[in-house]
Amino acid sequence: MLRHRLGRAVNRLDHIEDLSAFARTALPLALIAAGDEHLRMSIGMALRRRLADAPRGPRLHTAHLAQAAVAAHVAGERPIATGLVEEIVRARIDSERLLARARPDGASAFDTSPWVPLAIVATSDDLSALASGLAPRAPALPQMEITDPRLDRGELRANLRTNRTTTELKFSSSDLNLLLRQLFDQIDASSAALSPRLQGHLAIALSDISEATSDQRTKQRAQSLIGSIGDRLVARQAPSGGWAYARSAVPSVIYGAAATKETTFPDREYTIDAAVPGIALHRSFRLLGDQRHLAAARRVFDFLELHVGRVTWNNRPVWRLYPDDDKTDRQGTAVNYEAWVGAYLAEYVHARPPADKCTRARAYIEDVVAYSSSHLSPTGDIAYGDYVRERRTPYASWDAHLLTEIDRLVGLPAARRDAERIVRRLVDLQHPSGIVPNVVDFEDEIDGEHVWLMHRHGIGPYPIRSYYLLYFVVAAADLDLRAALRTLSFLLATMFRPVTGDLSSGYFADGRLDDRPDSLERSGRDWLLLALAALARHSDGTYVPRIDDVEPARTRLSRFLDGLQSSTEPEPADRQLPDRPPPSWADLPQRRAAWALSSWTNGERSRSADEARNLAAALSDDGMWPVRHRPDGDARQGQVGDSLAQMLDAGLDDNTVRNAVVKGAEWAWTSLFDPRTGAATTTPRGRTPMSTHHIAAHVAWFAHCARTAGSPDDRALWSGRSTLAFRHLVMTRFDAAGAPVLLTAVRGSSHTSELRETHNALRRAAGVVASGLPVFES
Repeated sequence: MLRHRLGRAVNRLDHIEDLSAFARTALPLALIAAGDEHLRMSIGMALRRRLADAPRGPRLHTAHLAQAAVAAHVAGERPIATGLVEEIVRARIDSERLLARARPDGASAFDTSPWVPLAIVATSDDLSALASGLAPRAPALPQMEITDPRLDRGELRANLRTNRTTTELKFSSSDLNLLLRQLFDQIDASSAALSPRLQGHLAIALSDISEATSDQRTKQRAQSLIGSIGDRLVARQAPSGGWAYARSAVPSVIYGAAATKETTFPDREYTIDAAVPGIALHRSFRLLGDQRHLAAARRVFDFLELHVGRVTWNNRPVWRLYPDDDKTDRQGTAVNYEAWVGAYLAEYVHARPPADKCTRARAYIEDVVAYSSSHLSPTGDIAYGDYVRERRTPYASWDAHLLTEIDRLVGLPAARRDAERIVRRLVDLQHPSGIVPNVVDFEDEIDGEHVWLMHRHGIGPYPIRSYYLLYFVVAAADLDLRAALRTLSFLLATMFRPVTGDLSSGYFADGRLDDRPDSLERSGRDWLLLALAALARHSDGTYVPRIDDVEPARTRLSRFLDGLQSSTEPEPADRQLPDRPPPSWADLPQRRAAWALSSWTNGERSRSADEARNLAAALSDDGMWPVRHRPDGDARQGQVGDSLAQMLDAGLDDNTVRNAVVKGAEWAWTSLFDPRTGAATTTPRGRTPMSTHHIAAHVAWFAHCARTAGSPDDRALWSGRSTLAFRHLVMTRFDAAGAPVLLTAVRGSSHTSELRETHNALRRAAGVVASGLPVFES
């Protein structure tokens, strides 16, 4: 009977028109019928008829393509199975993450179906060769320790240890105030274009700064910004008392076991988009006394009661997400949504509303705290909510901060106890470097091998976002100050550019640093303001937020470099941290020096992201030239730009910059080049061979040092280094099939006769004397 029913099901395969449905149906049939030769052959014939035509493969979702491959393998159709897997590996594996894209043209949607690795394993003859490809790739966490973080006479100090050095990190009040001034300037220029919720949160943070500073100019500037934001919030409030989300088509991608789902948030009046502006308007009223702000803030309470309302989920009352929302009835809500409403209600009660409304608001607050507590485990982990149970540390930090605010405003000890439990758990997860991973479950050990786990937000501990870390800093500041300072020290040590006052938004999901200039607006400006206010509260008055206490750019650069040199000392020979960190972490002080100089060129010459982004940002030549971009790559045409020498000689010729350029070049030479052969050994991130573009840029850098170094011996040293690197570049990267095949590393590279003669000899050997390229004369 079973065989007969299977046979009927197999016969129906040919009548399934949709390819995805065909693949999903063929797989279980193949697995069930694997022991029946006749049925197995019938399934194989159906697979040949439908899937042997290669152009049909790209039409399938990756998970279904993998299911079809496994079905073909089980049915004995090895060529089909191999072809389908080759399609996955060739066209659907993202080169950075080594993850399968959901579709060939998918940019960010990845497939986490177990059928993908199973299909690869089933068709592979060498499983060991697949081991690295089947695990998501991301760099190791930084093997550094930040110890003894403290606030000392208005400065944030800590010791940073790697396996080679101990460096005293020192961020002065001027450094912190530089960030503060940059934030104030950006908020003044751009806040009007933000959504009401984001404007409201900036106003909340500014109110903390206003209360934390004794400097009248800073206080007045903060309150002026708060007043402007409050006026805009009043003007944009809907008749219902809420505010619209004010954004559209913002994607939210969820990665499932067999497919990805992308949704967008409709532009509705969400509870969180009312709660945050409501808190801001209460704060604004307390500071400025504007009755319009108080009236608008109180209308939010009516919006919640009359237009949103509550439903019962799992025997607990929870607020709907927006008016006329029917999804909360079916799936529940999230702790974060409830906590923001609770924080607003606490501000509402604190402002002394009418007695009957105050009584109801207190009861609502107690329900919010009870709901959040129901999602808190004995270990201190807190789930995101009812419909997503993942344990994300950024949201846990938000929850802890909001629960602390509720207790501060209305005196609810249960809220503070829960906040303390959450922060204790986050401190347990904190690494010696200060990093708090953005998910609790980010690593595993399989057969003795340590692997990162992939999650729908990234790989392993990545991404490491500045705003994720700032959430923790703010949440922990009042509950575990040392832990908060450790994370803030890591953030400033790795992401802060002390010359321009810029702050990176952090590390991407594949571990790359977001080193775009002017990235402060992407780094959580509201939470950075809250963190600076927390520092002021806990510094016993020694750190005062003061927007005018900022050093000139040249002084900042000089002080930074001098402090770096004096505070770095070798570690004792017997002290070793486990596993030598990658170069980008081990050479942290040197990398920060190079980044500081990058800030100088970006900040002093132009604030545009299109300008030179690092010291070796440009090539120079008089035209086009064919070179191999990588040692094993095809010949490509490369367009050259201005040389580093020209960029520096255009106005950055003072001693501070000249010495800094040499410091950076010394780090680049010792870290990235073989001193015996002049070969470029790696990229600064340590993953792939350095491109021809970047090698030539470094040669330009070294050649500039040969002309501008302080002593004759130093100039001779750099002449030799630039010549060695140039020779190796010429010998290994020219495409012999193309002409002209010559690259001049810098204009005026005839600073040494040896380099000039090498260049001319190569030109003659290539037979391009008549090509019109210049010959350097003595």
